[in-house]
Amino acid sequence: MDIKELNKKMKVAIFDMDGTIVDSLPFFKVFWRIVGEIYYNDPSFYPPLYIDKTIRTTPLVESAHFIRHELEIPCSDDEFLALTVKVMDDFYATQAKLKSGVREYLQSLRERGVRACVASASSAEYIKYNLEKYGIADMFEFVVSCVDVGSGKDKPDIYFAALERFGTSAEETCVFEDSFVALETAKRAGFITVGIHDNGNYDHDRLEAASDYYLADGMTFADLICK
Repeated sequence: MDIKELNKKMKVAIFDMDGTIVDSLPFFKVFWRIVGEIYYNDPSFYPPLYIDKTIRTTPLVESAHFIRHELEIPCSDDEFLALTVKVMDDFYATQAKLKSGVREYLQSLRERGVRACVASASSAEYIKYNLEKYGIADMFEFVVSCVDVGSGKDKPDIYFAALERFGTSAEETCVFEDSFVALETAKRAGFITVGIHDNGNYDHDRLEAASDYYLADGMTFADLICK
């Protein structure tokens, strides 16, 4: 699918936040370094790959619980969750930033009358906080969270929850994701899909294969704007 066909079909846009519109995936390197320093006396610590992959599309509380139990970290679930939240808060306050071309692309969608929302594994409060921080909250009609839906992006529930609020169909709705798990889910559910390459994520070949349009390494959201 080329950009002209994509724009012709797309009436509604559903955006992931982390790794898609916000350059935040370096968080995981910071997080694992801190976990290593505190619990393993090893700042170069990195977990088994299946753990790091699993938490990318899983709600925060569930992720923290999963990590603590899989790694048998010697603290309570509440203590480890509190550490996770603190590291995330500090990272977003000092390091995370909006990806190149995002603001311009969102404005171009608004000018064309394309409706938009954010669908993320983060909590709704956290999503709204960050959208306000970057000055793009008014570009979206609403946010929807895996936390509220009750499942991660290995299931299409969050996308269908967004559709229900929009009152539209999957065939005219485009999902923007940097995770191959999430994009494969959206693709199977009948949505138009745009894959966003992010060097901090995994399995770029699978992401590209699940994409009707793929924003490859070196491209930005500005490349999606029809000239």
